Amino acid sequence: MERIKNYLIHLLGGFTAAEIAARQSAGFNRGREIGAANAKIHYRVLPLPFTAEQLRGGSYGEFITPVGFATPFGECNIPAPGQHGYEQRAYYVDKAALNSITVTGDLLCQHANKFADPANSEHLVPVIVTVLR
Repeated sequence: MERIKNYLIHLLGGFTAAEIAARQSAGFNRGREIGAANAKIHYRVLPLPFTAEQLRGGSYGEFITPVGFATPFGECNIPAPGQHGYEQRAYYVDKAALNSITVTGDLLCQHANKFADPANSEHLVPVIVTVLR
């Protein structure tokens, strides 16, 4: 019975429910790919300097060396975060400076209020800065 129903649907130029679902899924995935390719801002995940356990306060009261923060003079011991972590702030940096950063280069982070419309700028990249106190 189902075969006859599907035959009649195709004969009349229609699609079955399974075919409609497959086309919707393919269209959604293609739309997501096109949107990601056309996005102004591309996100990338950098290695986190603190482990999840450290951010939950597991090392509170100790001095730790965050990942990637060792110095030429040895370890970079800082107080471990408490259960609420460290303060984090949102800033913007120049995209050209971010893409050409060297080991000795410093990024100039600027507050969003300094710009007219930073979210729609082609030259600015949002960054989250973890403030160590």
